[in-house]
Amino acid sequence: PQAEDFYPDFIRPTLDIFDLDMNIGLLTLYFSETVNVSSLNTTYLSLFSSRDFSALWHRLSNYSFTNSSNSEIISIIISSEDFNIITQLEYVATEISNSFIVVHQELIFDMNFNSLIPIPHTT
Repeated sequence: PQAEDFYPDFIRPTLDIFDLDMNIGLLTLYFSETVNVSSLNTTYLSLFSSRDFSALWHRLSNYSFTNSSNSEIISIIISSEDFNIITQLEYVATEISNSFIVVHQELIFDMNFNSLIPIPHTT
């Protein structure tokens, strides 16, 4: 039988947590639902030293990429260019207390093209 009622997916994914391994340049993102990796645009992701507006920060380039499949967990390989810039910033991503992430809604989309709920840079 055919569905009598159908309600399309309008729920936007969220970035719940992330892990950052600066030994190997790997950023792992954990989302609320499966996301479409072909929609990933790393230029919409920045690492900050704090939530303060005077924070040091670096926005990833499009050279940072993923080999992940569509999933709730996406690992981004930080490009050597991005890695070198981040490591030159004195207080960005050297420990948990100075590792903050900011993401734009167009960083990645879910499987139904719903955009990500952004994480803004706020005080």
